[in-house]
Amino acid sequence: MDLRINTFFKFLKRNPIQQRYFAGSYAWAKKRKILIFVLFVIFGITWVLQNAFSYYYRKNYLDLAHIKQFTKYFINLNLKRAVDIGIVDFNFIDGVILEDMLISKDEDFSNNKLLFSGKKISLKFSSFFGKNPYLKKISIQAATLELDLDDPLTSEILQYFRNFNLSEIEIQNLNLVIRKSGKIFFNTISPIHLRLNKERDKVRIHFNDSPFRIPYFAGVRGEGEVDISQSSIGLHIGIKNFSIRNLSVISELLLNVTPEKGSIDSEIDIKAGPGLSFSGNLDVNDLSGIFAFQSGIPVSGISLKGDFSYEEKDPAPGKKEISFRRKLYSELLYFQNENFIGQNKLSKQKFSLSVNDSEKLFRSISLSENISVKGKLFLDLSLEETGKDSEWFKVVLNSSIPEMQIHTSDNAKIRLDITKSSLTLKENGEFLFDLNGHLFDKKFNSRMDGIVSFSKIRNRYGVLYYPVNSNLKWNAEFREPVILDFFPLYDSAKQMVLSDIRERQEKMFSESFIVQEPLYKIFLENMKLVTRIDLKSVRNRADFINLGDWTIQGDITKGFANLNLTGGIYEKYPSSVTLRGNMNTKSPYFDFRMKTDTLLWADETVNLCGVKLLSDIVDVDFAFTAGGNNFEAVFLSRRITGKVSLRGNTLFRSRQSDSKITAMPLIGDKNSFSFSYEFENYVGEGYKRDVVLKSETYSLNGYAQVKYPEENYSLYGIKDKVPVVFNFVDNGDLCQKK
Repeated sequence: MDLRINTFFKFLKRNPIQQRYFAGSYAWAKKRKILIFVLFVIFGITWVLQNAFSYYYRKNYLDLAHIKQFTKYFINLNLKRAVDIGIVDFNFIDGVILEDMLISKDEDFSNNKLLFSGKKISLKFSSFFGKNPYLKKISIQAATLELDLDDPLTSEILQYFRNFNLSEIEIQNLNLVIRKSGKIFFNTISPIHLRLNKERDKVRIHFNDSPFRIPYFAGVRGEGEVDISQSSIGLHIGIKNFSIRNLSVISELLLNVTPEKGSIDSEIDIKAGPGLSFSGNLDVNDLSGIFAFQSGIPVSGISLKGDFSYEEKDPAPGKKEISFRRKLYSELLYFQNENFIGQNKLSKQKFSLSVNDSEKLFRSISLSENISVKGKLFLDLSLEETGKDSEWFKVVLNSSIPEMQIHTSDNAKIRLDITKSSLTLKENGEFLFDLNGHLFDKKFNSRMDGIVSFSKIRNRYGVLYYPVNSNLKWNAEFREPVILDFFPLYDSAKQMVLSDIRERQEKMFSESFIVQEPLYKIFLENMKLVTRIDLKSVRNRADFINLGDWTIQGDITKGFANLNLTGGIYEKYPSSVTLRGNMNTKSPYFDFRMKTDTLLWADETVNLCGVKLLSDIVDVDFAFTAGGNNFEAVFLSRRITGKVSLRGNTLFRSRQSDSKITAMPLIGDKNSFSFSYEFENYVGEGYKRDVVLKSETYSLNGYAQVKYPEENYSLYGIKDKVPVVFNFVDNGDLCQKK
């Protein structure tokens, strides 16, 4: 092997072709060194001459200090803003150089808020030795510009850019922030490269944020033209995989979402002068944020596409017409909105909504973590302002739900299954709402019809309301409703009331009146509703006795409510519940009354000594009256009076109940007993009088003083023909001897 390698190298050494190759390579290397040396000498001479000429020109022809002062004076005079410039220099390549320029948002730098900052600004002139040199090009590097579209200064700056008298303006690495109404309209992610070229009466605009100066790699790119003679602007903007947080105002306008994350692709065309128009399309991916129209409702993981257009024109002096259209769609929904504002400033709006899969949609729109919605929804709505305050809107509405399920996971507070629903409102005000399905697995059907119109009012603070003027009838039928199914809703309402009272006490809210609240102004002030609701085979629990058929009848007229509930098993012994209230006053009042006569109940009733009584027959004559503009006022003014007679009472038999009734052991007797009393209560304090406890073996009479949560009983009577006396305190959990 070694022998053959040595032979190979000897061959190369003697090979004439190889010798010529190495000789040629050596000659080229020698020539390359000479070339590099010559170029180096030329570059050095050029650099020396350039700096020498720059120094000579700077010393003999330029007053850099004067240029600095004049520039600051010119900007301050035209923009009314403070200006600071670091260094002013000159060379033949870059021209006059301004370094570290700062322009404040205010008249001074006290707030440390900048409108513009530029690391290096080069002013390039047409000639340095001619008689009439002029500014030919401005080149800016590493700049930051922040514009507020609500600030009049922005319009002035845009006017300067539109009418600038330079051949070219170039900005490299521009960080641009545009705000509108205090929110971000546009914010660069990567610095933008902007170039403006003037050709006679036209200015051509090119920009992108591509790191390679190639539009394909740009997150934002655009090109357009300003026609100075026509005072018009045309601009095309492309957005690719751009953070939607940096376009928050656009997201709110087009999607009604204040964005937190997500990306957007879009192509937008803008035309201005005369008039204004823009149109485009969008493709949004993985959008998360908060609904702009209702704070606190988060959305997450939404992807959709759409297109939009806006046009603003002036067909006559002082007159303006605006039209806006948007369409959003995905596999889950389709939404279309059209809005037109005419010369009379009255609007026409149309909405179309189709929800194809509400279950997936509600996973993205978190109205509540506990709500599950399945089904489809279709809606078409048009609104037209008439200009008449008494009949402000012409409304046409068509909506249908072919099938939908609305359930909650927290103890099944709501279980609503809609089998069919339709809602229509004609232009003449005819209203019809049909709803059929199952509530808590029990069948129901409902129909509301009548006349509806919309007016317009302005309160003393200048706030506009659009009250609903309604004259409606509501008829419904519920089959086999179970009262305890509605108790979770009652508990939620109770907790809401207690929370509101506690918050009002802690924060000491000022007094407000219901008659001034938007809810009252919009829905109740001009409402007339007549209702009849039939409840068939009512039960307290699903597996307990039938309490009979009941009917709710009544009306609500302009803030006054009068509702009556009647029914029972025995027609001879009817029971009734009435509710009367008047909110059409600065001091609303409520009157709730209940009266039962031999009501067959056979279920739990009141709490005694920490355990529930099971009562067969219930007779109640009960009244609750209160008044006030809030829950705290109602709570503090409430007055409760009445009579209670419970017959056929027994207790839950358990060790726990036995241990709780030691202070009055006779009620634990196996025989059933009756319990009756009269009561009166004011804000948690009151009394019970004519208290009677009676069975086959004992008979007790007495009274009780009530101070929530304790009831102090004093009872006396006979048990097995022997006089007995009981003095004890019932604290809600057990009875203790005094």
